[in-house]
Amino acid sequence: EEFVKASSTKANAALKFLVTGDATADDQNGDDEKGQPREETPEQRAQREKAERKARKKKRKEKTKQLATLSFAGGDDDDNDDDHDEEETTSTQTPSRKKKKSKKDPTVDTSFLPDAQRDEQRQEQRRKLEQEWLEQQLLIKKQTLEITYSYWDGSGHRRVLQCSKGDSIGTFLASVINQLS
Repeated sequence: EEFVKASSTKANAALKFLVTGDATADDQNGDDEKGQPREETPEQRAQREKAERKARKKKRKEKTKQLATLSFAGGDDDDNDDDHDEEETTSTQTPSRKKKKSKKDPTVDTSFLPDAQRDEQRQEQRRKLEQEWLEQQLLIKKQTLEITYSYWDGSGHRRVLQCSKGDSIGTFLASVINQLS
C-alpha cells in the first residue's frame, strides 16, 4: 500500500515537472517522501537536461541583453511595460510593429568607427585627386624644354635643342644626331 502511494506521488511530481517545469522542494533534491533518492528514467533525465539547457540559454540571453543595454539610457524603458502596452494597442488596432527607441547617445564622437558612407566618400575623393594628379603630370610632360648642349670634335660647338619633358634620353640623342648631320 505504501509502495503504490509512493509511486503515484512520484508519477504526479514527474508529470507536474514535465508539464509546468515547476518542482516541489522534495522533487528538486531528488528524494521521495521517505528521504531516499529516487530513480530517474532515461526519458526523465533527458527531459530534465533539456529543461536545464533551456534555462541556461535563457539566462545567458538575458545576461547579454542586459549587457547590451547602455547605462545612460535610463531605467524608464522597461521591457515588460513595453510588451504590455503593445498588447493593448494590438488588441484594439491592426497589428503593427512598435518603433524601438534608440539607446545610443548622439553626442558621442564616432568618427573613428568604420562607416561605409564615409569610406565611399574618401574613395571618391581619392579617385578625384588621382585623376587631377595624372592630368597635371600629362601637362608637365607636354611642356617643351630648351636644352643647350656642347659637341666637342677638337673645338667646342654649342647647340640648342628643343624637346618635351616626357621624352626619353634615346629620343634626345636621336634628335641631336639628326641636328648634327
